[in-house]
Amino acid sequence: DHEGIVRTVKANEARFQGARRVEQIHPSPNDLTNGWTVANGATIDSAIQATLTGDDSNVRYLVPLGNTRVGDEYIFSAEIRLVSGSGTLRFRTTNWAEWSSTAPDIQVTSEWKRFATPPLVVKTGTTNLGCLISTTNPNVTGDEVIEVRNAMTEVNTGASNQAPSEWIDTDTDYGANVTGVKYFDTT
Repeated sequence: DHEGIVRTVKANEARFQGARRVEQIHPSPNDLTNGWTVANGATIDSAIQATLTGDDSNVRYLVPLGNTRVGDEYIFSAEIRLVSGSGTLRFRTTNWAEWSSTAPDIQVTSEWKRFATPPLVVKTGTTNLGCLISTTNPNVTGDEVIEVRNAMTEVNTGASNQAPSEWIDTDTDYGANVTGVKYFDTT
């Protein structure tokens, strides 16, 4: 790739030497009812809407076991907007047993905005990796109703640029002869 790292690619994938390769591994980027779960009083109201009620009320997505590699870094990102509430939330990552409790608060408004987690390294092959959108703890603001779309999970191992990429659809071929992979010109 553009940083001289040899990357594993999908079968039949076109390779572009010197380009930044980004793969979307989130299987349902626009459907909270598929693969997302809730905790602490949260509900999933529709494919893109959730209600968070109470302390640390949350919706979470976990990458299925076997879809990650020990030592790889992952970034989660999603577009989030506020339907009602204060908009003070947290967007954290987890290596399942290790929720990132130091995640800063994010301020969500009625406009769509992409938020991203810091990179998270998979430490063992027996834990799930995931992201969590939650109320603060203690929740001093009341119910939060949010919409989430264009969720993305990407491998970012070894990349000097730790910023998440633009959103990539799981079902689109961007010219690499496979779906969910896009190459970016870095020159």
